[in-house]
Amino acid sequence: LIGNDLTGRWDTRWDFGREQLALWTPGRLNLEGPGCQANALPGRSAGLHQFGFIMLTLGTPGVEAVAVVDTGAAQTVLNAEAARALGLRTDGSDARVR
Repeated sequence: LIGNDLTGRWDTRWDFGREQLALWTPGRLNLEGPGCQANALPGRSAGLHQFGFIMLTLGTPGVEAVAVVDTGAAQTVLNAEAARALGLRTDGSDARVR
């Protein structure tokens, strides 16, 4: 489990295809190239500095969404539009979605 204690101290590059995680001194990671992006919320409040946010395009047609890099939290928060784009029922019929 990789949490905020690690991601808050390092720039990270996640390569799921190669099953690799690279750690970089903050501010030194080269963001050029496919699949790399800076934190999507660079101006976030102090309480959110250790969280990683990325931009995603969900579903068809594509809905732009800001996602939190999941650190193993028991709950996930999405806005209604992003939830619908993922095919989640937001009409109250799914007890897992509140």
